Amino acid sequence: MQYPYLNEIKTERRWTEEFTGLDRRVRAEEGSFSAMGNMAGDPWPLLSSRKRRGLVAELNDPQAMTALGKLAWIDGSTLYYDGQATPVNDLSLAADMLPKRLTAMGVYLVIMPDKRYYNVMDPADRGYIERLWQSEGRVTFAPVTVGSGASREEYVKISCTGIGRGLNPEDGVRISGARYTGNNAVLREQVDALNGPHIAQTVTDDSIMIAGVLDAQFNQDTGAVRVDRRVPQMDFLTECGNRLWGCRYGTQDGGTVNCVYACSLGDFRNWDKFGGTSADSFCADVGSDGPFTGAAVHRGTPHFFKADCVHKIYGDRPGNFQTQRLDCDGVKPGCAESLVDYNGRLYYVGTHGVECFDSLPENRGEALGEEGLKAAAAGQAGGKYYLSAQDENGGWSLYVLDTDHGVWHRQDDSHALCFTELNGELYMLLANGLLCALNGTAGEREPGDVTWFAETAVMGYEYPEHQYMSRFLLRMKLGVKAECRVYIQYDSDGLWRFKGTIPGGDRVKTYLLPVIPRRCEHLKVRFEGHGEMQLYGMARELAIGREEK
Repeated sequence: MQYPYLNEIKTERRWTEEFTGLDRRVRAEEGSFSAMGNMAGDPWPLLSSRKRRGLVAELNDPQAMTALGKLAWIDGSTLYYDGQATPVNDLSLAADMLPKRLTAMGVYLVIMPDKRYYNVMDPADRGYIERLWQSEGRVTFAPVTVGSGASREEYVKISCTGIGRGLNPEDGVRISGARYTGNNAVLREQVDALNGPHIAQTVTDDSIMIAGVLDAQFNQDTGAVRVDRRVPQMDFLTECGNRLWGCRYGTQDGGTVNCVYACSLGDFRNWDKFGGTSADSFCADVGSDGPFTGAAVHRGTPHFFKADCVHKIYGDRPGNFQTQRLDCDGVKPGCAESLVDYNGRLYYVGTHGVECFDSLPENRGEALGEEGLKAAAAGQAGGKYYLSAQDENGGWSLYVLDTDHGVWHRQDDSHALCFTELNGELYMLLANGLLCALNGTAGEREPGDVTWFAETAVMGYEYPEHQYMSRFLLRMKLGVKAECRVYIQYDSDGLWRFKGTIPGGDRVKTYLLPVIPRRCEHLKVRFEGHGEMQLYGMARELAIGREEK
């Protein structure tokens, strides 16, 4: 008598203990997740819920933020430092004066485009960077000779009420409107030569002295004379080598410019100082077309980005400053705040996604999917690159890149205006006015437990046969009041089937979830819950069937 043969069912257990974060690609690697919220990877290679944040302040009209020993931010028209309003409380909110940019240099906060400054150590030391002056009444030009023989030096003293008020010796000034209408052609030429950039050698409230040649004293009674210490309008600003560096593409003083600028050494008030010394200001045209999209310092060198290139500044003084252009994927328009320099690499959102720039940019954002980003702000702390970005559909997400392992996690839909790091804590200023400490070391902890979820990438594509999942195991640590719920979806049918709840217990434990077998080509698993959670590993036991149904 012959009996039928029974085919042995092939089974396999797949154990995952290294979780590679968010990966929205179609064929994501084992241990990755196609969607998540409020997740982190601390410590690596675990999957964990994010830390509770600290609420530091709530602003009514958030504009900008930075750190200089303490936090500084602009709320509406007022500058705040260390949580207190400063006397700088009349900043313009006109459309052409936004957005605000706060840059730290030494003990000063520089506010653009208002061209204001504030000394955090001496609140009385504040004011306008520019000094604009126009004469009213007679202006006297007089020759001054210092020394004799080979050491003889010629100067011109210009006198008028208030002409030197607000200036300092050695300031770079630009003179215009000086005019001689007499019959002396030589004197007319000498006076015309006074128009242009000069360095104020000596200054009093009612006079300045500049280098120049004048054969005779004369008085100008008609036409206004201007003596200005000007600051160029700039699209972006950064600090490097005790100088502020900026860039501008567009119109300036009635002309078209495509320039990078640097202030005088150690003096953010002077951008028009050209005396042939190492302390001079600097200005250079660049040949690339299109607007600048961002500025940052990388490896001690200013970098000015456009959408399709970057201009690097080399040298240690104006006499040998050089600009070098590199054609590459630059910073995407609207993403200037995403520029973050960390550990010798510059991270930013470029035309083709998140880039990591050293000598050349390399893409680090493939795992975020094919959908592009159109606006972004970022910061870093503890080796993590925090990126608040808007997608092409208008939605916002806060992503975190572990720069050591190249792993992304998504937290929530935070729309951040800017970030700043202070004493190891990363602060995030949201568009809704909330100022948060992302690691929770400052401010008041957010109330309640953090709610979270994670959906695995599709599992099962590695087999051509149909499969049954007969067992599912999780090795997880949950806080005392935490909870985790587990769901499974088969063959991308859109239905999440509840499979069980795991209670908190504050210790690492392996949980076995019995699963009613169901034949499928592929499947996904979803975890969701609240409270502290760390996922150490997960396993699925599969029974492999035949290829046909």
